Amino acid sequence: MNEIATRESRDIVDGWVHVATDILKLAKTIADTQFVPKQLRGNAPAVAAAIFAGREVGVGPMTSLQHIHVIDGRPSMSSELMRSRLLAAGHEIVYEELTSTRCRVKGRRKGAQSWTTVEWSADDARKANLLGKDNWRKYPGDMLVARATGKLARLIAPDALGGISYTSEELSDEGGEGTVVEAQPKRTARRKSAAPKETEGAPVEAPVVEVAAVEAPPLPGEDGYSDVVAEGHHEHVERPLQLTPEQDAAWLAGQPVDSVAPGGAS
Repeated sequence: MNEIATRESRDIVDGWVHVATDILKLAKTIADTQFVPKQLRGNAPAVAAAIFAGREVGVGPMTSLQHIHVIDGRPSMSSELMRSRLLAAGHEIVYEELTSTRCRVKGRRKGAQSWTTVEWSADDARKANLLGKDNWRKYPGDMLVARATGKLARLIAPDALGGISYTSEELSDEGGEGTVVEAQPKRTARRKSAAPKETEGAPVEAPVVEVAAVEAPPLPGEDGYSDVVAEGHHEHVERPLQLTPEQDAAWLAGQPVDSVAPGGAS
């Protein structure tokens, strides 16, 4: 008996190594079929992971795909599968009240004498801020059953759950996101907003125009004045350098500079 128990324990821990290749092949084969939920369809690694998770709690591949769900990275099972696991292990479940506002259920382990009773009501759901959620509006009775089932299973037979302690309904209620991949909105070019229209009667500011500074020509006696082009008939003639005052006066009068001798003689 000890050898059998040891072998079963090892199979749960590392027995998957011997079947990993076969499970991966199966996952690739069925990944695109209608038997795989839409959120997993076409994703062979995710299909394989669901099968592995189900295998650890003693559930077959196809049942795992329908009842094992991953929400925010945490595996969960449907409340239906959770009840199935408890009953398969020989534990007892009795539902004493099932309405849209209350679920009372009791259960006991195989061979035990005492019962454990669990209740979930609409008032509990209201305190947990669950009543506004879509599933609670449409199926309040079923959601109460799921909550009560998960709580009872954790209390009387956590070993039958194989480490998957929460129902999919419970994790969804916590705001977790499942494996459903939503279509991403198409990216469109953002249109530039038009300039605001001018309000009638409002003053309009004139645009600021930058004007380049214009350097004024040098005046007589300033550096560079001798390089300035004279007006009139000297418009295109460059002023000679180093003129005497007499020659300078002659040049401005339009007379030949060479004919003027220093001192004013010509």
